[in-house]
Amino acid sequence: MTSETGNRLATPAWPDSEDGPPSRQAVLVAVAAGLGYMFDAYVVNIYSFVLPLIAITFALSTTAQGIIGSVMLLGYAVGTFCFGWAADRFGRKNTLGASILLYGVTTAASGLAPGAGSFAALRFLTGIGGAGELSVGVPYTTEVWPRRSRAIGAGGIIFSLYAAGAILALLASLVLARQP
Repeated sequence: MTSETGNRLATPAWPDSEDGPPSRQAVLVAVAAGLGYMFDAYVVNIYSFVLPLIAITFALSTTAQGIIGSVMLLGYAVGTFCFGWAADRFGRKNTLGASILLYGVTTAASGLAPGAGSFAALRFLTGIGGAGELSVGVPYTTEVWPRRSRAIGAGGIIFSLYAAGAILALLASLVLARQP
């Protein structure tokens, strides 16, 4: 954003008042980004919650379990940079959607992975997509949210949904653990 008077930021891209209530579009952006964060928290946490079941299914050594867990973090490193660059180049809305689509599809596919290698590859791709959502969701929300209430949009909505995703992963793992 450019400076209007040297110390004041230019008007946001959307027609919100800097001090008024958020527009419907701003709320939708925060909720969409927050839902992305919620599913990202689910993806990050479900692995550790059901790791004993995954280890049995794929007959994984403790070393292999650690590598598969770490490969997602490598994907996060790649995805944060790549999706951040893409958001600046192609726009936040489309980039956010692409990142959510990527990690949604790869998360679903990882549940059907036939072996440890394909599971690890899908976790890597999930990390790329998840990091894209993390690196684009908050900046996009703060750009469209009124200045005086940005903490509610970017912090309150988005990060409360992140916590809900972690709780959802815990509940899902409890259901999975009870299966015969």
